[in-house]
Amino acid sequence: MAAAKRVRTFKEARLGLSKGEALEDAKIFLERERSVKGEGCPLGTDFFAVMRAVAKNDLAAAYEKLLEADPFPAVTGRIAPDPYPETQVFNRKSQKISLRAIACFVADQVRVKKASAQPRSRQKVAVVGSGPAGLAAASGLARLGFRVTVFESSHVLGGTLSYCYPLFRLPEKALSTSLSRLQAQGIEFVSNILIGRDAGIQELFDQGFAAVLLACGAGVPKGLGIPGEDAAGVLSVESFLKLRHWMKAGIEPYSTPLDVGRKVLIVGGGERAFDAARILVRLGRTVTVVVSGSDSALGVEAAMAREAAEEGVKVRTFARALRVQKDHVGCVKVLECEHLDYKIDGQGQLTTVVQPDSDFTMEADTILTVAGGRPDTLFLHRVPGLEFASDGAPVLKSGTRHETSLGGVFACGQLTEPDAGFLAAVNSGKRAVGEITKFLEV
Repeated sequence: MAAAKRVRTFKEARLGLSKGEALEDAKIFLERERSVKGEGCPLGTDFFAVMRAVAKNDLAAAYEKLLEADPFPAVTGRIAPDPYPETQVFNRKSQKISLRAIACFVADQVRVKKASAQPRSRQKVAVVGSGPAGLAAASGLARLGFRVTVFESSHVLGGTLSYCYPLFRLPEKALSTSLSRLQAQGIEFVSNILIGRDAGIQELFDQGFAAVLLACGAGVPKGLGIPGEDAAGVLSVESFLKLRHWMKAGIEPYSTPLDVGRKVLIVGGGERAFDAARILVRLGRTVTVVVSGSDSALGVEAAMAREAAEEGVKVRTFARALRVQKDHVGCVKVLECEHLDYKIDGQGQLTTVVQPDSDFTMEADTILTVAGGRPDTLFLHRVPGLEFASDGAPVLKSGTRHETSLGGVFACGQLTEPDAGFLAAVNSGKRAVGEITKFLEV
């Protein structure tokens, strides 16, 4: 879709493949199989097997092959980067073939089917949190025959998938269909319940759950740690995305208007920064993303950076935020920055240095900050036997990656790896399945 048209709508920006295009691209990719380079899918998807099934027009087999490693290919196909990034295989339109786009086409075409068999195990497992890690773990456990219930504190299922990705990248239908497919596996979802407050961990065990997996995420935004950050008009990019998405859905009590000024600065790079920026230009705002590195260190794929630039998002590179100046009523006025540059140090390493006397200011009505998050575990701190580190993350048993200090309780995703991205969180949930299975089979 052309930029002039994209920027006027929240409809999905990257148009999907037709059946003819998907089948042809799969055949061309297989013909060039020997030229494939780079890292494969981090989730372990066998894309060669998937492409062989697609090329034969056996979409059901292709979808089942995708599900072996990817619990929701309709989502992954839209927001995850392509595997084998160094591969240059083009279709007859001289466009680089996207394996994720083909997988997305397959997932969109296959109809939801109800679980064909009853669970093979009478054991129940509770998953706390319905974000990428929790959903991946729930899917893996259900495929192994466990009876799984997912508890979500919000009124909306999906965790970060429900608000961190704009509709033009991840439309509601793709997420809702993926959730329906998980329900078809026999997974039960319970929303609006905060485990640790509305129901305790021990209560879950008393209800017959043999294990509990905590996948609550890193829902407490960090600040930049600069003076003036408490000014009205400064908020985390995660908070903006959550409010914007839930307000769009008209769900109380999140329908209160979010006042965003005409000039917006987003301090920090990465996907969430550029997703927020692209939302804001669609709302008629002037947006500048402020990053401390160069154009090659924006934290996003080149395609996303290019699309954002086409839509009017500006980028200020080599700039470090120093402080926020407030006006007479305590609102954002300007952002003070210093200019950075690269320099070769004594060991021959490229390092960032501050240019002398290079301070400058940027006017802003609203500032969104990108600084990551901390584990959201305050509601669990009174659970007997569950220990936490100083950063809020649960303490894990030695020799494990997911088992906590409390027997039968596990943790995964951003709760244990706060900086984990989408694919890393999914993999964390998948790994937790292995540890839970081992624990229950002892």
